[in-house]
Amino acid sequence: MNLDFQIFQVINNLANKNIYLDWLGIFAAKYLIFIIVAVVLGLAILKKDRIYKLMAFNAFVAAGWAWVINNLIGLIYFRPRPFVNHEVLKLIQKSALEKSFPSDHVAISFAIAFAIYFYNKKLGIIFLILALIVGLGRIFVGVHYPLDILGGIIVGLLSAFLAKRILKNRL
Repeated sequence: MNLDFQIFQVINNLANKNIYLDWLGIFAAKYLIFIIVAVVLGLAILKKDRIYKLMAFNAFVAAGWAWVINNLIGLIYFRPRPFVNHEVLKLIQKSALEKSFPSDHVAISFAIAFAIYFYNKKLGIIFLILALIVGLGRIFVGVHYPLDILGGIIVGLLSAFLAKRILKNRL
């Protein structure tokens, strides 16, 4: 048994033990990404400082690039989801026809978080923690392996770096 699946089992085996932990895992895996997007959008709208608008613009551009990069990777390499090849505790429904690597939720969450971090370290750390919770949630509910999460983190970082580098404070 490989290390990727062993780590997956440690996290996924926590599912179906506590209704509140299951609820938190499902929330993190499915809905936290929307809270992240809403908060960034809210900061851009409510804060009068131009830097928040620039930060949000870069975050959303990075998220778009992360999604595109993930889909390109999916065309080259298809990794089945954990529940396809293993018996796992699956708390949310996903199609077996969808790729597992890299995680779209994680790539987008981390693209946003890193883009924010490049502008505001303190706020960025909060978003990085939230993005990590999204990733752990995706493993917990049984739809991604840890390496899928790591791949999403790398794609997110690359996307945020490209957004910052190419856009260079334009707005």
